[in-house]
Amino acid sequence: MLDWTGARRSTRRWKALNHEPGIQGNLDRSPLRLSEYIKRRVTDIPGEGGNRNGHIFNLGHGILPTAPTDNVKYMIDLVHELSARK
Repeated sequence: MLDWTGARRSTRRWKALNHEPGIQGNLDRSPLRLSEYIKRRVTDIPGEGGNRNGHIFNLGHGILPTAPTDNVKYMIDLVHELSARK
């Protein structure tokens, strides 16, 4: 699993496994209220996993009740857009 606390270390482990199993990358849920943060991190997380098939995007520990609904929708739409296979 990749998370906001140790993505680089986890990526090295995944590479050592020849990228065989799927991998889950987490977005820290706390700053979900900032759209600039969302775009930057959502764009970065798949790259930390090598932009490979088998990457599962996850919001770490779920959505806080204080998260703006529009930002949650923005995050989901952005994940879908970036993960669409062309």
